[in-house]
Amino acid sequence: MELEAKYVFIANALVALFFGLGFIFSPNMILEMCGPITGGAGEIMGVHYGIAVTMLAVFMLLIRNQPHSDFRQSVFLYLIFSWAMTFIYQVYMIYAFGYGNPVWITTVAIDFILVVLYGYLYYTNMSS
Repeated sequence: MELEAKYVFIANALVALFFGLGFIFSPNMILEMCGPITGGAGEIMGVHYGIAVTMLAVFMLLIRNQPHSDFRQSVFLYLIFSWAMTFIYQVYMIYAFGYGNPVWITTVAIDFILVVLYGYLYYTNMSS
């Protein structure tokens, strides 16, 4: 059984939509659950991050049914790089500042899973 990119895009879009809307409508609550200091610039940055993540979810829903092409391979590479950088940043925050609560650990695990899934899709579709 082959893993289809469509289902990975949909799952990633649902997770991104959940986090994006959470950051847009309640950035202080999300930031308190994650650990960083709330209020001020953190709240504003949280809203802007939420808008970016929500737009990423919309992008994934729009390209989910596209046939395999060089464009889709480029999307896989972009998502591998994007989630890998997010993973590295979050692991750094755990070691540097001790943000090791369950929400933070869950997001690190989600980032790792997404890097592995998109890496697998990129590798299996490389010869197509």
